[in-house]
Amino acid sequence: MGSLKRKAKFADDPIFMDELFTNYNLRYQNKSVKSRQGPNTDIMRALQVSDSQPLIEQHIKPENRRPFFRNLSLVSEVVISSRWPDYRAKYRDSIYAEMVLNARTQFTLSLDHDMLSWFQHKQGMQLPFNSVDDILKICREFAQDQWDFEHDYWAEIKNNLNGQRKALDFGYIKEFYEPEKCPYSLRIGWASGFMGTTINLLMPDETVAKIRDTCGRDAPGFEAPKSRRSVIDGRGDIRFAPGWASFEAL
Repeated sequence: MGSLKRKAKFADDPIFMDELFTNYNLRYQNKSVKSRQGPNTDIMRALQVSDSQPLIEQHIKPENRRPFFRNLSLVSEVVISSRWPDYRAKYRDSIYAEMVLNARTQFTLSLDHDMLSWFQHKQGMQLPFNSVDDILKICREFAQDQWDFEHDYWAEIKNNLNGQRKALDFGYIKEFYEPEKCPYSLRIGWASGFMGTTINLLMPDETVAKIRDTCGRDAPGFEAPKSRRSVIDGRGDIRFAPGWASFEAL
């Protein structure tokens, strides 16, 4: 059974990942180039992402506004919560993580258009992107799908101020997710599970459940991800939903 689950976990590579990213013929200077399907035929080779600048702490003093920090390193309590069947919030645990508050940095995203022209999909599929703007649009659309998922989750959760181990008041988190339009460009990690790393948000719930039960734990009717992470501020309030990032073109 364990061997079957391990195989199922990677079944999407030839079915989806390879078909989308590496199933290309190469044509260079009007001549076909023979190459085995793999890294050399991966369309993402045309995309280059530089290292980012170091996250150096800055103390900003704007006019007529309160001063604030960027790239402030701190250790915060991160609450892991889920819910009871009646949607009351359920405290599960806390972890203490080193984090960066108001992170701001720069990196370069560039697309080699000449290299991109070498790729011709074997099944005639159109290229998924032709410019950096196309790539950023894909990121924003994916972020919107994740935002909708989180928006619906937190709209249903009920505060639990009488929890056995910790009072849970998610007022700030609910307020954060109130807008229907996602104000961010991407979400980076933070336990979003396979909803945050795959195409599962585009599938019917029944299909997602079958994939989860086949590749992960067999848990019919179980919601995944059921738990969430939220960050406590210096006053002890649950205030931040970590991982959301915005892109600004310079």
